[in-house]
Amino acid sequence: MVSRSIFSVGIIMLFIGVALGYNIAPLTETNIETSEKYQKLQAETVRFRSHGLPCIPAFRETIQMTQDTWIIYNYNEEGDLIMMGIKTTEEQNTAIWAHLPEGRPGLEFEFWAIHIWFEEIEEACLDLERMIEKLRSEGLTVEPAGEIEQPFFSVKGKIIQVNGGTLQVFEYDDVSTTTEEAASVSPDGSSIGNTQVEWSDTPHFYHNGKMIILYVGHDEELLQTFEETIGFTFARG
Repeated sequence: MVSRSIFSVGIIMLFIGVALGYNIAPLTETNIETSEKYQKLQAETVRFRSHGLPCIPAFRETIQMTQDTWIIYNYNEEGDLIMMGIKTTEEQNTAIWAHLPEGRPGLEFEFWAIHIWFEEIEEACLDLERMIEKLRSEGLTVEPAGEIEQPFFSVKGKIIQVNGGTLQVFEYDDVSTTTEEAASVSPDGSSIGNTQVEWSDTPHFYHNGKMIILYVGHDEELLQTFEETIGFTFARG
């Protein structure tokens, strides 16, 4: 974990990088392997039109550095800094920046992003048990209600009733497979891979760690709670 005080020097360095136009020095041999892993993660991120996070940590703080650039701090329940990111609408040409030409739901504009994790992603994200606990802590009535199979996902889903609404939760063995299947969902949820879907109501897709969560409905209070506890939608009707 990294505390705010320890991280202050890093913020200054990042600020200098912003002021210099995000120029990044050439990679040394010792950094190549790490960079390749990071670029692979960023490539997966872009493929499913995420804002760079496979989950939303418990607390976040956003600081606008310039007219075009923001720094986002993400903390866990104990207040430890577990991830930070830089988001900018100014064009970047180095490989470490994830380019999201269509943005993401809620931020439908082109931007570039860098994300730095200080904790294993799987530890920072929710699993099904923790998600249920988190929803119940918000005062919601949450009850498991069986299983469901969908032709467009490779794992069975769990049905979770939440205050009259229904979540379909598809939990995978690893984040990478979850990301690949999330990438198959079109931005409006009308197609998933080769499957065309006609929904009975508005679909909302969420990705949190090893889970893809689907809510089909339009209850604004539930949607607000899901955004605050599960994360932002990566696809929606």
